[in-house]
Amino acid sequence: MKTTMRTTIKTTLVSIALVLAIGAGTSITAFAQTATDPQAPANTTVAPGAVKPKPKMNINARQRRQQARIKQGINSGELTRGEATTLEKQEAAIQAQKLEDKAQNGGKLTGAEHKQIEHELNHESRKIYRKKHNEIERHPKQ
Repeated sequence: MKTTMRTTIKTTLVSIALVLAIGAGTSITAFAQTATDPQAPANTTVAPGAVKPKPKMNINARQRRQQARIKQGINSGELTRGEATTLEKQEAAIQAQKLEDKAQNGGKLTGAEHKQIEHELNHESRKIYRKKHNEIERHPKQ
């Protein structure tokens, strides 16, 4: 019985090692070969199977996405009316700050202002997630 169990364990370990070795060899070979991405700038190459970096979402798109997340949370019942109101007020404050900053700089945000708005949107995004996933009992909108 012990011999059969040892043989089975050895066979399993050898099989796992073989799969890992083959996988590593394939990954190295695939990584070494690069292909030109037709949508990338002319002098940029991307390894086959590699994940392309996600383009950064601009501030307006992020605000629209966060508004949609709040609306979805209300409709699904993940957010209470009070939670949604608090989140909406903060979103409005970020929008007002953005518009004020733009007005002071000829319709553009400075690098520092853009960074600050991004920071506030990151913070707000985390708050949306936390409020949607907390333990407060709520009822879906019907």
